[in-house]
Amino acid sequence: MNIHAPFYPQIRLPALPSLPRWPLFLALRSMPEPLLADAAARIMNRLLGERSADLAPLEGRSLSIEGTDVGKRLHFLVAGGKLRRNSTAMTDLGIRGTLADLLRMGLRLEDPDTLFFSRRLRLEGDTATGLSVKNLLDGLDLDWAEACQRLLGPLAGPAVAQGLHRTGVAALLRDRLERTLGRS
Repeated sequence: MNIHAPFYPQIRLPALPSLPRWPLFLALRSMPEPLLADAAARIMNRLLGERSADLAPLEGRSLSIEGTDVGKRLHFLVAGGKLRRNSTAMTDLGIRGTLADLLRMGLRLEDPDTLFFSRRLRLEGDTATGLSVKNLLDGLDLDWAEACQRLLGPLAGPAVAQGLHRTGVAALLRDRLERTLGRS
């Protein structure tokens, strides 16, 4: 018996212009920094999932991420294998850049080394902590299947991810995100 995988046609959507950035900027500027830091920590911890051991070299270190164009600086502490909001402004390492470049780095749309060496992102503080963060970022690889499973559960997640990949929607979403963030 020969069982073939189901055929999913490639979806061809019309080219759409990039989405405007101002709604995101407005939302981020109006939210308090502690709320943003809590949300960012939860997202990062969820993405790391079982790979939280990758945070071990950063245990006890404090980090800050500043979106220079949105006027927000978020403070974090690595404790117990998790990224947590930090209430103190003192940091071992600060990362500064535009929101678009920070997202490019976090979503792995662009290599962190490229962003740092082109001075689109700046590191301030402890060199060893900076190297640990760089190694963590280099090890991250956002996987649609894994992300969908974490968000939708073990039954629906893989099916949705497979559908996104096979129909070309995953590539389309990535393309739209890159156009929305723009190339600097």
